[in-house]
Amino acid sequence: MKTKLLAFLALAVLCSAYAQGTLQFTAHLTSAETDGTGNGQFTLTGNDFTYDVRAPYTWNQGIIQAGPDLIAPIIFSLHLRQCGAPEPYPGTNRGGCFFTGNLTLSEGQISDLVDGQWYVRAFREGPGINGQITLVPEPSWSQLLGLALGVILLYCGKGILNVGRGRRGEGRLHFNLHQQLDPSIMQCMMKTKLLSFIAIVVTNAACGQGTLQFTAHLTSIDTDYTGNGLFTLTANNFTYDLSVPYGFDQGTIRRGSDLTAPLILDLHLRYCLAPEPYPGTNRGGCFFNGSLTLTDGQISDLEDNQWYVTATAFSTLRGQIVPIPEPSTVAFFGLALGLSLMLWRWRVHCERA
Repeated sequence: MKTKLLAFLALAVLCSAYAQGTLQFTAHLTSAETDGTGNGQFTLTGNDFTYDVRAPYTWNQGIIQAGPDLIAPIIFSLHLRQCGAPEPYPGTNRGGCFFTGNLTLSEGQISDLVDGQWYVRAFREGPGINGQITLVPEPSWSQLLGLALGVILLYCGKGILNVGRGRRGEGRLHFNLHQQLDPSIMQCMMKTKLLSFIAIVVTNAACGQGTLQFTAHLTSIDTDYTGNGLFTLTANNFTYDLSVPYGFDQGTIRRGSDLTAPLILDLHLRYCLAPEPYPGTNRGGCFFNGSLTLTDGQISDLEDNQWYVTATAFSTLRGQIVPIPEPSTVAFFGLALGLSLMLWRWRVHCERA
């Protein structure tokens, strides 16, 4: 009874890990009638849905619809944060209109979103551009499958080889069991270690192909201004997206919290927008984004929380770059514990039979 209870609790931990996790979605907005394109990033944590959409400059209307058609039902309108004009040549800032916001979804809306029934559209006049909001694949399912396969094979192999060992008076049971083994089971015993090794390789490969996310909250004791950064690491490719108050147009990443710490990267300033006069709600800001190929040593320092991002104007805002917790570790623990307990019970039952 205790084994069943512990196995149930382990599986409950697994389910809870996924229920509390964050789902990520993406969209690429295009149209056959224009060369303009856009991109959107979306997250769903519980019932909280957030969006960050970029569309070409002057395309200042944004909506999410329940289908790809122009007349599909509108679920909600996107909040326009700001529009910035492109820089004159040879400037590289293409400008754009940027939509951000969040809302609470119902269970039915979450179901439609996960099923790929939502589309995002940006326009000025006419149909504009649109794209399907699709779930970003996560490697965790591959990891779980690899881990499950490895645990099952390791335990099954150990259970078959050790049945009847270690207790007095069971030598005959051990001998008879081997005499009665089906040839297919004998083959399974021979292949167990090889398959377990393959399962571990599959698991490691799935982990290696995943994307790690990091975040930073920039503050200073000298001012009430704050900033935020989102960072991703896919293999050796590191990307950053930093938003800080207007005027903080110098950004760096350093290995350490001191201003004199070794410089890793000068951040690329995409643009700065001045705040709107009162009673306008657009607070403006300076926005950095870009990418960098990291060495193995830099990846190690990043994962060890040794990197800090700074933005400087009359004062310096600083924040530590830290990983965003993922539920996969808890899920692994829950799955491994549940499988271990159930297989251990099966093995004990066989030994007592």
